[in-house]
Amino acid sequence: IFGTKTSSFGDNDFFVLRTDLDGNLIDSASYSFENNLDVDLSGDGNFNIIRGNEIASQIQPIPGGGFIAIGTTSITETLLDISDWQLMTIAFLDDELRLLNDNDSVLSLSAEIDNFQLDLVGNDVIILSDGSLLIAGAREFDRGGGITDFDNFFLKINADGTSGFLNTQGVPGEGQDDILVRAFEKDSE
Repeated sequence: IFGTKTSSFGDNDFFVLRTDLDGNLIDSASYSFENNLDVDLSGDGNFNIIRGNEIASQIQPIPGGGFIAIGTTSITETLLDISDWQLMTIAFLDDELRLLNDNDSVLSLSAEIDNFQLDLVGNDVIILSDGSLLIAGAREFDRGGGITDFDNFFLKINADGTSGFLNTQGVPGEGQDDILVRAFEKDSE
């Protein structure tokens, strides 16, 4: 089970719960995004430590062991004039639900995408038949003149960890949001 729970800081953290076939708790884990973007948002020469509210989306078992989980972190920091900045976040867990990401934090894919100040929402992750990952969600675009909207977002990561492709797709028009919620691999013919 993948969801959120309130942390001791008062924000929401990702929460993974595993049960046996009778619904008895086997183990659980929680984790959250912490600033690993290495950005100085306040302009004081120091990196800001940012915590946010996690919004769980999807968890999948990885062939060979472990899990991959994807979601979104919503950050509101009034001192930095940030309101509901959404970052796509992803976590890799081992079979005991221990977080495998560097620095014991959830990786923000927003740092890898151009113009990461705009929202990038993570809604789904699937493991394709070739062993690669397909990550899907929505990416915010600035259309100019103060108009922003979301387009569907796809990111493929090859089985060897290299980038497969990054693509967006949306219906033309100002202010119309296109948000991909679930992706499926088409059967080969």
